[in-house]
Amino acid sequence: MSLDRDDIIRGLREVIALLHERGEPAGIRIIGGAALSLRYFERRTTEDVDAKVHPAEPTLSIAAEVGGANGWPADWLNTRADHFIPIATDVSWEPLYDDDGVSVWVASAPALLAMKLRASRP
Repeated sequence: MSLDRDDIIRGLREVIALLHERGEPAGIRIIGGAALSLRYFERRTTEDVDAKVHPAEPTLSIAAEVGGANGWPADWLNTRADHFIPIATDVSWEPLYDDDGVSVWVASAPALLAMKLRASRP
């Protein structure tokens, strides 16, 4: 399964709408290929959206619902790569969406490069 930029945007919009509908505050900080695609350049596809999510529940449960409705895996939005986020330096998160207790951010280009190098991935 692959997600293109339009899929990622649609999925995030659906997650945001459900979070608002249910009165759930959340912060989603996107890293990896999805962040590159959303903010910096057109990347053809990515397998998932790596992120730091707070609170993890109910956000990841809602994302699983969105995935099911779109025919995607339940973990299309996941936290498996959040250990690559630098802790010794400022990530300089850049806002994509911030309204009514729900925010979506992407890591800065230098932070994404550092994470890619640390993960030894292109």
